[in-house]
Amino acid sequence: MTKNINTIPKGYKQTPIGVIPEEWEVVKLGDIADVKGGKRLPKGENLIEKRTTHPYIRVADMKENGIDENNILFVPDHVYPKIKNYTISKGDIYISVAGTLGIVGLISKTLDGANLTENADKITNIKIENDFLLWVLKSELIQSIISKESTSNAQPKLALGRIREFLIPIPSSPEQQKIASILSTADEKLRQIEEQITQTKALKKGLSQKLLTRGIGHTTFKDSKLGEIPESWEVVKLGEICKVNQGLQIPISKRYLENGRNRYVYITNQYINKASDDLEVHYIENPPKNVICEDDDILMTRTGNTGIVVTNQSGAFHNNFFKIDFDRDKLTRMYLYYQLTSDFYQNIIKIKAGLTTIPDLNHGDFYSIHLFLPPFPEQQKIASILGEVDAKLAKLEEKKTAHQQLKKGLMQDLLTGKKRVSA
Repeated sequence: MTKNINTIPKGYKQTPIGVIPEEWEVVKLGDIADVKGGKRLPKGENLIEKRTTHPYIRVADMKENGIDENNILFVPDHVYPKIKNYTISKGDIYISVAGTLGIVGLISKTLDGANLTENADKITNIKIENDFLLWVLKSELIQSIISKESTSNAQPKLALGRIREFLIPIPSSPEQQKIASILSTADEKLRQIEEQITQTKALKKGLSQKLLTRGIGHTTFKDSKLGEIPESWEVVKLGEICKVNQGLQIPISKRYLENGRNRYVYITNQYINKASDDLEVHYIENPPKNVICEDDDILMTRTGNTGIVVTNQSGAFHNNFFKIDFDRDKLTRMYLYYQLTSDFYQNIIKIKAGLTTIPDLNHGDFYSIHLFLPPFPEQQKIASILGEVDAKLAKLEEKKTAHQQLKKGLMQDLLTGKKRVSA
């Protein structure tokens, strides 16, 4: 007879929310806080942009790291007495309960006494550390429950009673404080990385606008069809320097092949937009040569979400794409890539494709677009400068992903007591 082995570590216990330290408790949220709803404006009344002393918090204002006060609207003074009892105070936690469920955050001093939308609830009179409870509500323990509510109803709604039933792990107050402090530090580090990404994107945008229209170090300029350009530059139509062809149209069917000797990845909009770890890759066998692209080619979506430009892709491409073949003696790949992805050309492409339900860019419209054409060496320099910024962005994105995983792991370990901290 096989002896049962107790898998619960010494000093821990089994609870409805899993294994936690013996000295921790598990309580319902309603036992340690009050949960109350917000209020909509009376029928016929509207929020206003003009500042009053009565800000109104909507779900649209709720972000992961707090309320975005940039677009806050206000309750008119004559309306406020009718909803004055539905306010939220500094230190309270908000939680969105309609539409997008489960956005949670703390109310800051600047919004103390603000009115709260009927699409959110407030958690108030909290008897444990507010910051600690906030992290529990952000954790997989609670968010997984909320996610089920989101997917099980056509019009997702999180009831007051359901929130009050949330089971919350309760360490000692000093341990709550320490856990919240560690997670807040990790969150701040992630926020700093995100700010660096924002600043680097702004730098790239400014550099792109300057380099792709004014070049490097020019002092003399001339008029052109695209406005004033450096004296040594030309303006040409894409049709004079490029040729495009469409990819292979295959419906989602058994013609996707997972095996075969001459297999090619089938590149679709979905393929280029999905994360690599969440990608179902399909293959096709022996496609025609004219629908095969290599890493040094450029693809651009021509229909639907027109104007997505990618390079470094290898495989057989879908009919939604143009493959852009260009005169490589006059045009560098990355210079063309940066021009086509710039705001200037993205706007032109979208106008050419039309603003119908399904925008479509035909060959003639693509060929009619005028292109800035600097001398070849200057194209290389421009692409090199923007490439360095892109490399920096890629490293920051990798750093962000690593810190997101670190934060996720810390939340799981600390909020379950798997990893203990000294108070």
